[in-house]
Amino acid sequence: MMAGATPRARPRRGDGWLLAGGYARHPGDTVRLVAGCVVLLLTALAIHQDYVGSRETAVFRLVNGLALPGWTWPGVWLVMQLGVIGAVPLVAVVALATRHLRLALDAVLAAGSIYLIAKVIKQFVQRGRPPPPRKAARPRSRE
Repeated sequence: MMAGATPRARPRRGDGWLLAGGYARHPGDTVRLVAGCVVLLLTALAIHQDYVGSRETAVFRLVNGLALPGWTWPGVWLVMQLGVIGAVPLVAVVALATRHLRLALDAVLAAGSIYLIAKVIKQFVQRGRPPPPRKAARPRSRE
């Protein structure tokens, strides 16, 4: 050390950009990763490309056929869009603002990874939405 120089303070945990002092993954992370892969494989095996099951169709119609008042549409649409587009940037900004840099990085990497994984999975499991319900028959007039 040079004469007159002051010693540098030792960095505290969280002061580093990515991994501060001995960061290690939790052993449960591996268990969650394997469990997620098993669930993904089981659900992919249950999907039929040319057939939509009656339970799946019923749930689809139940959710998409909710009789909500028209004035609720902007709010519902906003929540749907924020869930897709805004949640990750919001988490990252809050994490950065609170100096949780690792959380911000993990959120952005997780979102990008899951987007790419979904694109790959869609190449193997291709199936559209259930067909629309048939329109009710209207009786003809007697003329």
